[in-house]
Amino acid sequence: NKSRQHFETLFTAVNRLLTTIVVLTTLKELIENQILMNQTLFYLNILYFFLIMVGWLIGFFVSACYGH
Repeated sequence: NKSRQHFETLFTAVNRLLTTIVVLTTLKELIENQILMNQTLFYLNILYFFLIMVGWLIGFFVSACYGH
């Protein structure tokens, strides 16, 4: 049961990591495209990026500390 819980935690972490990579890649594309078009959209993307990272970190620490 302990090893199964550890595996689930690991799976969740890997899943989060993959999701983060996809999101960051998409944001990178958005930022590179919009940097030429509109500076305001560029700053909104940075804000969005930080919000996602903070949310991800909070979720990661909560799941690491308290489990499921």
